[in-house]
Formats: sequence, structure tokens, C-alpha cells
Amino acid sequence: MKKKLGVLLMTALLCLGGGIQAFAADKEYEISPYYENINSIVYSITEIDGEIVYAATVNTLSAERITVYLELQRLVGSSWRKLSSSTGNAYDKKVYSYEDSYEYDPSESYRVYYKVTVYYDNGKSESDTKYKYY
Repeated sequence: MKKKLGVLLMTALLCLGGGIQAFAADKEYEISPYYENINSIVYSITEIDGEIVYAATVNTLSAERITVYLELQRLVGSSWRKLSSSTGNAYDKKVYSYEDSYEYDPSESYRVYYKVTVYYDNGKSESDTKYKYY
């Protein structure tokens, strides 16, 4: 029953726009029922006008602070090398979207390391990490 309600609420949020930024390419929706406070995290990576644009959108029940760390890496030989990183913070929001971009070279392979941390209820926190490839 809780899962059905969660899916219904997420569908309503997405239909109403809910502050979620849309991208034209690869988008992965993850609904994580094992989290106490995180409803979903949407990770994306795409190319727009010669730049690689990568983002994470976090939807929570409540949050004192949401931190999103993004690290763009490029494949050099057989190793991944850090190109850039950035961190975004939001306070007292339920939904937060953070993005960054970097000049794109189509002959290169890229990946983004995402780390999302949600702080809530005076000291509790939940985190998720992910790699996406482009």
C-alpha cells in the first residue's frame, strides 16, 4: 500500500512539474523504498550545445539540508581522471536540483560520480552514490 501511495505521489509531482528540470537525453529514475527520508533521486548526464551537462534532482519527505557533490571524470588510458567537481547545498527544501557543465569533446569518454546526502530530524542523514557514463 505504501509503495502504491509513493508511486501515486511521485506521478502527481512529476505531472505538476514539481521543480524538476527536464533534459532531452539519458535520465534514470530511482525510487528507493529502503530510505527513510529520500523519496527519489534522478541522475542525468547529457550533451547540450557543446557542453556535457550533469545533474542530480533529490526529492525528500523533509530536509534540513541537501548536499549534492558532482565530480566529472575523463577516461585517460585505462584510468579515470578528475576534470572538475562542485558541491551544491539547499536548506529547508523537499526538492532540490543541482547541475554543472563542462566543455565536451566527443572523442573522449566521461563519467560522473554523484554523492547525495540528505540531513534531517536533527542529526539523521541518508546518502547515495552513483556513477553514470557518457
